[in-house]
Amino acid sequence: TTTTTTTATGGSGSSNAAQTTATTTTTSTTTTTTTTTSTAMTAQEIEDDEKRAELALKSITLTDRRCSWCMVSSSHILFQRNFVRRSVYMCTSCGQRTLKCSGVFCKSAAMTRGGVAWDDSYCARCNSELKFDNHEWEAACARRDSALVSLSSRERVIAELHRSSKFREKATKAKMLRPFLLLVSMAPLLRNRVANALGWTLFTCSSVFGDPHAEAWQLLNAVSVGLISRATKSYEKVTPTLIRGKISYLSVLRRVYKALFNLAPNTDALLEHQRQLLRTHDGDSVDAATTAATTTTTTTT
Repeated sequence: TTTTTTTATGGSGSSNAAQTTATTTTTSTTTTTTTTTSTAMTAQEIEDDEKRAELALKSITLTDRRCSWCMVSSSHILFQRNFVRRSVYMCTSCGQRTLKCSGVFCKSAAMTRGGVAWDDSYCARCNSELKFDNHEWEAACARRDSALVSLSSRERVIAELHRSSKFREKATKAKMLRPFLLLVSMAPLLRNRVANALGWTLFTCSSVFGDPHAEAWQLLNAVSVGLISRATKSYEKVTPTLIRGKISYLSVLRRVYKALFNLAPNTDALLEHQRQLLRTHDGDSVDAATTAATTTTTTTT
């Protein structure tokens, strides 16, 4: 009897263990199913969010609009929404600030150029900047692309650095030869970036675009928008005799440095360094020989 009871009890324990195992398995299966469902819902939510983001991006993006900065037909993403004034966009091709053209008869629906404290009212076509291209965007882009291809080789850059021109002579007389050669050595797109930083573009300057020397001198000496003009003070513009021979590359660097960092460098130290650079090689050789002789005598003693 005792043996039978024990066996029955053992059988009952095995049955309870089996039931517990079955319950645990069912719970695990349910948990797995719930987790799978949650994962599927999460993936669906992510997909819905991506669709909503795509629709939102389309709602704030203007497509196939000509940019007056780079001449490319690109998309323009909304940067700042305004209700009284025009909204501000950003060109996806060049990254510059753009706005809708205010021209009533603007057939191309192009975008104008804009800056921190200024915005153009009309695009390059409505502003008659494409008059040398029959006022057509396609002709301006074709001229731009041909110039970029012809000026992209290394041999062409070296030849331009050694070439003589009236613009090079003007830069030498203005004490701007070093920045002039630096601009000449740049790629055409990089030179246009410099013009963009000054608030304009080289692509619409038909009289100089395509000639690196003319472009470099235009960047330096353009009226009101060139580097020299931007670094010249207002009273100096009224009385140009005061700045004759005083505005050099060093003075421009000083003024740009002060405007950017609100800190003026040590002028006396810069001028002394410049005087040392301008000394004749003969004088430097004599000083070096004297120093060497004194050092030798000291060492011998």
